[in-house]
Order: sequence, then C-alpha cells, then structure tokens
Amino acid sequence: EIAACDRLDGELRQPRYLWQATVFRTMRALMQGRYKESERLTQTALSIGQRAEREVAAVVFGAQSFLTRLADGSLAQLRDAGREAAAHYGQAWPAAYVWLLTEVRQLDEARARFADLAADGFEALRRSSDWLTSICVLSVASIAIGDREAAKTLYELLAPYEDRCTLFLAGAGCLGSNHAFMGFAAAAAACHQDAVRHFELALARNAEIGCDYQTPRICYEYARTLLNRSEPGDRDKAMGLIDQGLGLARQTGMRVEADKLSRLRQEYQEQRSTLGWSALD
Repeated sequence: EIAACDRLDGELRQPRYLWQATVFRTMRALMQGRYKESERLTQTALSIGQRAEREVAAVVFGAQSFLTRLADGSLAQLRDAGREAAAHYGQAWPAAYVWLLTEVRQLDEARARFADLAADGFEALRRSSDWLTSICVLSVASIAIGDREAAKTLYELLAPYEDRCTLFLAGAGCLGSNHAFMGFAAAAAACHQDAVRHFELALARNAEIGCDYQTPRICYEYARTLLNRSEPGDRDKAMGLIDQGLGLARQTGMRVEADKLSRLRQEYQEQRSTLGWSALD
C-alpha cells in the first residue's frame, strides 16, 4: 500500500497520497520501535496533510503522537489535547483518554470515565469501526483501574477476535496481536492461566509481524502474572521475561517501560534475598 500511494503521488501530484504513504511509514516505524524516526515522520505527515485534509491529518497526528509519547514517557504532555479529542471525536478517543489517565496516574478521573463506558457491559460503545480499538485500549487501562468484573467483560468481548490484529484510523496505526489485550484483561481479572496463555501467544504473533512496541509491556505484565501465580518454574520464567523486555525497552528508548521492568526485577531480587535469610534463620 505504501508503494501504491507513492505511485499515485508520482502520477497525480496530489498531497493526500504523499500524506497517506508517510502515515503508513510512521505506522511501521511505531510497530518496530523506531520512535525517533516515527516522531520525525509524524511531523512530516502533519505538514503534508494540512495541504490535503487538515482535520483528518490532525486527528491522525494525535493518535500517532500518543504512541510515541507513551514510549518516551512524555504522555502527560498530551493530557489537554487528549481531553479535547475525547470530547469531540468518536468513541476510541474517550477510551484512549482513559488509558492516558492511567498512564499519568490520574486514577480517580480514569476510574470515573471507565465506569461510564463500562455501564451495562460496555453497551455504550457502538459496534462501529472503532469499537475494537476502544475495547483493546480499555483492556490495557483495566489493569490500573482494578475492576475485575469489567475486565472479565472486556475479555469476553475480545474473545471472538483473539487471533486478529487491531488497526486504527484506516491503517494509521497497528496495536498488534489482540492476544496481548486479552492477556491484559485476563490479568486485570486475576485469571492467571488465561493471561499466561494469551501473553505467550501475543509474543509469538507480534514477533511474526514485526510489532515490537508492545513487547516490553507484555513482558512486564506476563512476569507479574507469573510471580503472582508462583507455580514451579514461574519465577525463573518471569526473570527471563523481565530481561527480555528490559533489553528491548532500553534499545528502543522506552524509558517508562524500562523503569517499570527494572523495579520489578529489583523487587523480585529483594524478596528472594529476604526469603533466603528467613530460610537460614
């Protein structure tokens, strides 16, 4: 599709095709964790898009900037813009704003907005083109929200789509394997066995399609799930996942994810040390 847009741009000299090709390239850069490149491309796409479809270009810019800021830990800078988008655009934006609020630790507002969307089994969300995106991002947020029943509902809603990948805004972004979001929802619902199964499938599927941006977070939540479950072999597996996620987070500049994984490893090591002394006593 990128090549087709490049060809149309060359033949027709219409900015919309050059913009679309740049948007697709940004999506690929985000998927592969090339965040400095994606930030440059989002700015380029916005500049081109303002000559074609100004409002659409601004909406796409906001969505792609969300993932870039999520990676570099500066998501708080989008709080005001996110609130405005949630008030004016579709249902994926209010859902994504809940996710943003959980990331910047504004949990009271996040829980209130989540509860509004979760009423009657998330019936407030229309089954339109952005429904699946909404369910996916709410599944991420559900871990911090702490509503197990709502998380179970999200899991059930996602189940028919577990083997798919979710795109948003007609290919402006790819959220990767839906198994990841089912894993998040299952973890939030304290369904450890289901979470482990989906996280394992998500890591495999995302590796196949070259979607790295989710990997550090999947590794973090997968490791936490194993440490909470604490079956034989879980702790060693969890340490391997922490190292895997931490290596990628540092390589790609995902500061927040790297900090979370480092703290989780430290907590585990301190706990093991304490248990070791207890055994000697």
